[in-house]
Amino acid sequence: MKRIAIILDVGPQIGYGHLSRSFSLIRALRHRGAEVSVVAPPIEGHWAEKLQDEKVRHLPLSAPFAFEREDGAALTSACEELKAE
Repeated sequence: MKRIAIILDVGPQIGYGHLSRSFSLIRALRHRGAEVSVVAPPIEGHWAEKLQDEKVRHLPLSAPFAFEREDGAALTSACEELKAE
């Protein structure tokens, strides 16, 4: 089984549009046999429930995560966690 991590920048200040639109991609990848995880800042409320309902693993990044800073250590840590399984 292939493992795929989708990296998203989401949150109350910037919104959850990327996550919302990712569910179609997640379903399509799963249909093709992939195990999909979401790497993103903490997700709460409705969206956290949606991830649980869809059985999508969420690997949280520290908040706020700054993609413009290219916070490689946080991404490396999340990828290592996936690799260790």
